[in-house]
Amino acid sequence: MDINELRNTVRRGEGSYLEFKRKARHPDKIAREMLAFANTRGGLLLIGVDDNTEVYGVKFPDEDIFAIQQFLDKYTYPKISFEIEKIKISSSHFVLAYQVEESHKKPHFMKSMEEGGKKSTFVRVNDMSITASREMVEILRMEGRQKGVRLRVGDREKELLTYLEKHDKITLEETQKQLKLNKRRASSLLVILVRAGLLNIHPSEKGDSYSLATEAFS
Repeated sequence: MDINELRNTVRRGEGSYLEFKRKARHPDKIAREMLAFANTRGGLLLIGVDDNTEVYGVKFPDEDIFAIQQFLDKYTYPKISFEIEKIKISSSHFVLAYQVEESHKKPHFMKSMEEGGKKSTFVRVNDMSITASREMVEILRMEGRQKGVRLRVGDREKELLTYLEKHDKITLEETQKQLKLNKRRASSLLVILVRAGLLNIHPSEKGDSYSLATEAFS
C-alpha cells in the first residue's frame, strides 16, 4: 500500500473491517482489535491514524511491532494470522498496517495481565470491538467444528420461533421468562438455534439479542 492508497482507505473512516489507533502505547488495546477481527470477518488495523482520520504515523515502527508481538505471544491464544506492512509517510514516520484474516480457529482469547485474571474474547460490531458474551463464545467455538448441528424441534423451540414471528427480537433474559427456563438451558437453546441457522445473534455492549433468520424460512 502506498501513501495515496493509505489516504483513500483512511477517508472511508472506521467500520466493520477498518480500525484506527493513534499510537501503539497500549498493546492490549491493539490485541483486542486484532482478536475481534480474527473472531469475526477479518479486517485492517492502521496504527498511526487518529479517529478523526488524521494520519500522524509512528516514529519507531520496529519497536512498536516488537512490543505488540510480545504481547500477542504472551497474552493471546490460539495464535492469529496477520500480515504487517510499514507505510512510509515522511522521512521519519510510518503507519503500521495489520491485515488480520478471519480465523478458522475461533474463538481467540486474551488473558488478563493480572495474576489469576480472567480471559476475554471480542467480536467486531460495526465500528466497535466488544466483549463477546458466553453465548457468542460458544457460537464461535461451534463454528470451527466440521460436524453439522442436530436439532429436534420440540415444543419449546416451536414456542420461541412462534414468538419471534410476532416480535422483532428476544434476549436471553426474555427467553428465560417466555419459556420458563433457567439461564443455562435458555442459553443452550439459543446457541443451538443460531448454529442450526434458524436464529441470528446480534451482539452489543448492552447484551445480545436474537431474531429469526428469515432466509431459513423463505
